[in-house]
Amino acid sequence: MSQIKHLLRHYGKPVAGGALALFAISVAVSGRTVNGRVFDDVSPLVAATLSTTFGALLLSIYVGRSALWQVLRNRRPVCGVLRHVRRRVFGRAMRWQVISMAVGIAFMLPLTLLALDRLGSMGTVGAIVFCGPLWLAVWGLSQVLAGSRDWFTGLLWVLVAVIGVGCLTRFWEGDFDVLGLLFGAGAAAAYAVFLAMYDRMRETDRHALPMGVAVSNLLAAALMVALTGVTLAVLSANGTFVSGISLPGDDWMNWRVLMVTACSGLLSGALCQIAQNQIFRRGLISLGTFSIMTALEPAASFVLGAAMLSYEPGALDVVGTLLVVVAGIACFYHWEVHNGRKRDTRV
Repeated sequence: MSQIKHLLRHYGKPVAGGALALFAISVAVSGRTVNGRVFDDVSPLVAATLSTTFGALLLSIYVGRSALWQVLRNRRPVCGVLRHVRRRVFGRAMRWQVISMAVGIAFMLPLTLLALDRLGSMGTVGAIVFCGPLWLAVWGLSQVLAGSRDWFTGLLWVLVAVIGVGCLTRFWEGDFDVLGLLFGAGAAAAYAVFLAMYDRMRETDRHALPMGVAVSNLLAAALMVALTGVTLAVLSANGTFVSGISLPGDDWMNWRVLMVTACSGLLSGALCQIAQNQIFRRGLISLGTFSIMTALEPAASFVLGAAMLSYEPGALDVVGTLLVVVAGIACFYHWEVHNGRKRDTRV
């Protein structure tokens, strides 16, 4: 019994954080892949807007369920709830973090789906988007392990992940779509901003983090609806059709599109961020560890892409997936378990 307590005390937090990170990554990839089922009926941009809107509403209902219940039972006025949210979220310390996260969310999913429309492989898109968290992981590694002998080992596993990403993207092939690559790079930058703001919010006020994330999602949904509406109106007025943005027809608003995008919003917008709220609010694992664990996204992307989008992975896809999976597991052990054990020994 004492050995079990010892293991839980030393490894409980990183193991729980790793499990939640795997869950968050899986549902996020599932949500993005599900959206690909309606690309014949609606453009990726509109699908992303609907998905983000549904996800923001579901996340806000979950985070504010206690206050909502009090309002419905006439125990608390709506104005009082809104004043509380404004005071906690839009204070001087967290205001710009909430806005920055909203901008990251607003561009992350649309650019990911536009890249998927151009490249056709969710695994390749996931590998490109992984470059955003990878930059955060390298930055975190340089801050934590600077001057330490563990620096080389950590950098080695990051390099293994980069090689795996190269195998997945196959950037040396002549038929690689440049515009799809640019869309993926933009999604990677937005993803990096999104994760960085998560960590900043935790440092500012970890108790207000779920509320701040929910408000960021609502702001992102409003921004996406406005930008999508203006873009479609301008293209329609000029009679211009742009692949991935313009609507393929007039009868796109149907129950199938609404159900699929709502399911995508539940997975990638609500469940994923609820899990991430727990990870960052409780400090279960570091930002660098979570960032490098997103290397597992291409593996999940290829499995789901093969199951839902009829994509057939090749030999390089399998090799690249194995490399990023091994790198993700190794970095998790190196940064959380091994270094955590050394910290406890010093204490």
